[in-house]
Amino acid sequence: MLSALHRRIKWLWKPFELQPGKPAIALGLRTALALCVPIILGLFSDRITWGTTAALAALYVSIADVGGAYRDRAIVLFAAMIGVAVAMPLAAVVGSSWWLAIIATFLWVFVAGLMGLYGNSANIVGFVTSMMFVVSIGAPIPPTILQRLALCVAGGSWAMILSLGLWVVHPYKPVLKAVAKCYLNLAALIEQASQFNRDGISPRQRLREMVLLQDAVTRDIETARKVWSAVRYSRQGASCRGIQLLVLLQDAGQLMTIVVALTETLEVVAEHPRLALLEVEIQEAMQQLVNAMHILASAIASGGETTILLTELDRAIATLESKRQNLQTQHYQHTYDYYGLINIRKIVSSMQALTEQLHTDVDIAAQLQNERKISVTQPDINKLTVWDRNSILNTLRDNLTLRSTGLRHALRLGLSAALAIGIADWLQIPRGNWVALTVLVILKPNFGGTWKTAIQRVGGTILGGILAVFLASLIHNHLLLLGSMFVLTVIAFALKPLNYGLYVLLLTPLIILLLNITNTGNWEISLVRIFDTLIGGGLALIGGYLLFPSWERQQLPVQLAKTIQADLIYFQQVIATYIDSSLNINSIPAIRHRAALENANATAAAQRLLSEPRHLQGAVEPVMTLLAYTRSFYNSVTTLTEHLREFSGQYPMPGLQLFETAIIQVLENLVDVLQHNQPLQPLPNIDTLLEEIQDHIQQLHTNRMAELTTRRHEITPTLQAVRDKTVISTEVARIAHEVCIMHGAIARFQASV
Repeated sequence: MLSALHRRIKWLWKPFELQPGKPAIALGLRTALALCVPIILGLFSDRITWGTTAALAALYVSIADVGGAYRDRAIVLFAAMIGVAVAMPLAAVVGSSWWLAIIATFLWVFVAGLMGLYGNSANIVGFVTSMMFVVSIGAPIPPTILQRLALCVAGGSWAMILSLGLWVVHPYKPVLKAVAKCYLNLAALIEQASQFNRDGISPRQRLREMVLLQDAVTRDIETARKVWSAVRYSRQGASCRGIQLLVLLQDAGQLMTIVVALTETLEVVAEHPRLALLEVEIQEAMQQLVNAMHILASAIASGGETTILLTELDRAIATLESKRQNLQTQHYQHTYDYYGLINIRKIVSSMQALTEQLHTDVDIAAQLQNERKISVTQPDINKLTVWDRNSILNTLRDNLTLRSTGLRHALRLGLSAALAIGIADWLQIPRGNWVALTVLVILKPNFGGTWKTAIQRVGGTILGGILAVFLASLIHNHLLLLGSMFVLTVIAFALKPLNYGLYVLLLTPLIILLLNITNTGNWEISLVRIFDTLIGGGLALIGGYLLFPSWERQQLPVQLAKTIQADLIYFQQVIATYIDSSLNINSIPAIRHRAALENANATAAAQRLLSEPRHLQGAVEPVMTLLAYTRSFYNSVTTLTEHLREFSGQYPMPGLQLFETAIIQVLENLVDVLQHNQPLQPLPNIDTLLEEIQDHIQQLHTNRMAELTTRRHEITPTLQAVRDKTVISTEVARIAHEVCIMHGAIARFQASV
């Protein structure tokens, strides 16, 4: 009984659990100032309605600030300010007629929804202007259109000043924060990797947490690349700091490669008895790596103002290497023992590589205060996309079909918002525009996102409405109302990145207090807010389910095909380098990053699938199995990528080229099955190809065991060949296993369609 109650309470609280990260205190303070200062000016000038109008515009323009480079933020905020300034008076004009309000709402929200075709920045502009439009229908505002425009421009300009005030003083601050975040998540990835033998955590759970962290680092690097490119684009020439940040960003990708390989190797020998002899030293070294990464992230975020010493890390790595060398001097009777020793050496080598890279990055971070301009060629990194008229029109034309998820979502938004306005007017619901506002906030391109947001929005509004009743009935003084609004705004927007439900919980009493500024003691409006939110939430769920739904089951095969294709290109490039060591490896990091992004996209698509109604999910088991082993395949190839650092290239691996051909054949067929519904071909005889490789490695280990009696301390050709090929043979065997399981998963998936 108590267990069932505990599960229900946990389920109810889940939407309000905080996500990992830090509260955005600066964002909260900035938004609070944007909202409260216009109200203060309105109070002192005895034009409170004008003050609340400007405050509302400032609030919505502040919501449009999603971060990034100052130049990009300026463009987005300016567009939001213009959109808000147009939306308010236009909504007031059409609000005089219910049928005109319905038509105008559909057209405005539909066009704003289409802005999502042009990326997240355009999407957020469309979103905030749509909110202002529906909120302003029938709302009491200043009497003339020019006054409305002027107040919206004034409020929006104030919000822009607060958001962009440090542009000239700290132009690189967004890049510093973005790069520092990469290193923070790298620290979390290393910390998770150190849990390889922790009791109480299943391998599946550990893998899931590792996947989430890998995806976080991948997306952070992609975001930082774009921010760096935007800052570089907006400045004449590049400073030393800009180039140093670029190097740190590229190093983050290399560090991630090493960490993935380290995790993979730890998993390979996790149960080997020899590893237990070094477990304490490995854990200590990894903890020091985590600490060093945190300190480095702090130094980057502060612009090089933090002194970094890696003494403890160096000591831990030296202790680990000394213990490993002692372990190496012991007598081994079986090749299995020697196999463990080779992999333990690889683990220590990876940690040493991480330490060396951290030393380099620490030296770079210490010089970040250098602002001297230097002449450089624009590096080959994500460049800003400059839109022209043709590209805008081409994108729009390509999406004017019901096969486009963007067009379908825009139609869904427009129809649902218009229906909400019509129902609210028909039923004479007080402040019925809140119903449409709720629809806009809750409706997402996928039903799973709509369902989650609905729970958070409705739950947060109900709890926030109860709090609002208490505050509105208790507080009647304007100054106390303002003080309460300021505190609520700071906390709400500081928590927004951590949990949307808590943000809504605090936003509801904030809006109620804003309305009470003009009419103190009006606590009944809280009940209206709850009622409107319940209706809007229901309409959003109905619209998401019935109006042009985009079910993930229909789109997932295309994403899975793209992921396997990216992994295949990555595999081909890496294996080709092992077959012919003279090939250029400079292109591998970019190919690896693209494969990492596609794997992250596939994981996100699977999460959306699981959040949809069960009867629409289809066969989930083969999809999740395919995703897990596609990720494992990527990790195995990444381990081979990291091993290139030590690969001599002097000793070719027999059978590797035939193995490469077989794997390429299988993966190309898997892509065709998912993308073009081609027949699934039977697996080639991969086991026979593996036997040749494994027999060769076994013979090498046997030969080296024989050498240990007379040439233990020499780096002989046999030893070098063993070091070169052991990792290759291990990962080749894992790749063969992973590809076979991927093949079986797609066979089951195809049979279920």
